[in-house]
Amino acid sequence: MADASDKVGSLEPVILRLQLELEVRRRTAEACVKAGYRSAAEVAAADDGEFHARVALSEIERAEVLSKARAPGSKRLEAGDRPVLASERKPGGKVLAAAKPMADRIVRLAGEAEPAPPARVVPKADPPRGEADARRRRKQEADAVEAELDRHLRDAG
Repeated sequence: MADASDKVGSLEPVILRLQLELEVRRRTAEACVKAGYRSAAEVAAADDGEFHARVALSEIERAEVLSKARAPGSKRLEAGDRPVLASERKPGGKVLAAAKPMADRIVRLAGEAEPAPPARVVPKADPPRGEADARRRRKQEADAVEAELDRHLRDAG
């Protein structure tokens, strides 16, 4: 006997499953679920009189549902592999395959690549050494002259 309790949860998954199991329209599956039949096995095991009394469909539709549920070879659908989401797909290979003909054409039109410039025969010169002290001394003298000039301007003004 089917459970006719009215639970507050969503009936959408149950309706969809029954619709897929029996290959019937949504309205038909919804009427069966509201009557308490939640799977094709429950519909197949139902007493004919009780099923006809509880399901709010026409007599022809009820008989069709019962015949589909009790058909030889009818079975519950098994869950398949999880679908691959678009966010999980790697588009790099497809993009490169689509762009390859254009890249080949550009290479043909451009011709050969220019050869690399020859390596230097003479090694690069070393940076100057010993000038750091002289440069530092000149900078200190310039700072001292500037400070003295600022002092004279401040005293005169």
